[in-house]
Amino acid sequence: GFISTHSYAGKMINAPTLWSKELGVVIGWLIGDGCMTRKSTTSVGFTFGKDEEGIEGLKYISSHMKEWFSKGCMSVRSRAIQLTFGRSVAEFFSTLGVMDYKSATKRVPESIFSAPKEAIIGFLQGLFSADGSVQTSFEKKACSVRLSSSSELLLRDVQLLLINLGIISSIRLRRKSGETYLPDSKGVQKKYKTSAQYELIIDADGRNMFSEK
Repeated sequence: GFISTHSYAGKMINAPTLWSKELGVVIGWLIGDGCMTRKSTTSVGFTFGKDEEGIEGLKYISSHMKEWFSKGCMSVRSRAIQLTFGRSVAEFFSTLGVMDYKSATKRVPESIFSAPKEAIIGFLQGLFSADGSVQTSFEKKACSVRLSSSSELLLRDVQLLLINLGIISSIRLRRKSGETYLPDSKGVQKKYKTSAQYELIIDADGRNMFSEK
């Protein structure tokens, strides 16, 4: 279906006008491991780890973003790679409901709920690839797919998308808010406040359905 976007700054010829699985993946990764900033400058950025999965994600996201918009600005840090785009690209995603979230208030963009099935599946693939995990227990002969977030609302939204695909999941409080010691940019352990962490869990028949779809 067509994307319902209003006018945004700096319209680009190749910006998507139709929903696709690929656009869904990009939005999913953006929600899971990206950011939208509206401070001194407006930009949108994607973060990737330096492991094999992160590099594959970088190749996928960067190839489609370059096709739709233009080459982004890439920066390499000690533990991650950041791919950043400017104001006009950020405005495009804002028309699709991507907002300048704080981590604890992330939501599934409203546009995703009315998107075609292939775009919803792409969104879930992107989100779980960025922030999900597969956990196995050989002793218990168990395997589950999990998605962690400090936003319970995000996981509730994802649960609705999954239910519409016939996939059952559960949500639990993984960690209460508090304080913990974490390394700073120089590797020195410092005390930081930590948000509550929630976890969406898909196992048993739901896991098999998730894998299939």
